[in-house]
Amino acid sequence: MSKISLYYFKLMVGDAETLVRFYSDAFGMKEVGRFDGLETEEPHIEIFLKAEGGESNQQLALMHYVNRPTPTPGEAAIAFMVDDVDAVVAAALAAGGSIARAAETLEEHKFRYAIVADPEGHKVEVMQFVA
Repeated sequence: MSKISLYYFKLMVGDAETLVRFYSDAFGMKEVGRFDGLETEEPHIEIFLKAEGGESNQQLALMHYVNRPTPTPGEAAIAFMVDDVDAVVAAALAAGGSIARAAETLEEHKFRYAIVADPEGHKVEVMQFVA
């Protein structure tokens, strides 16, 4: 099996900017990245936070979909950084999962990703940085 590590926890939120301030003020987290997906099929923004002085690369991602209602608290997604997205997707399918979003490479962001669903339907992102 390829090397797998937890990359980030993702919260689906209604007001990402307010929550950036909250997690910064309450937990000392700092913004380390932002993905502007406003021109995508499902317009959204993702803001990535990391604990200042943290020893790992694990992050908290706040995701806001422009055209969706504010989510119910507790909705979250999980993402794993992997060496081979396609191999992990195949393993997920073999383990009883399904494909929620087929693998694709986003050259401008230098990563490949897919979204699989576990047998209960929980979505899991698998990501791989590419050169």
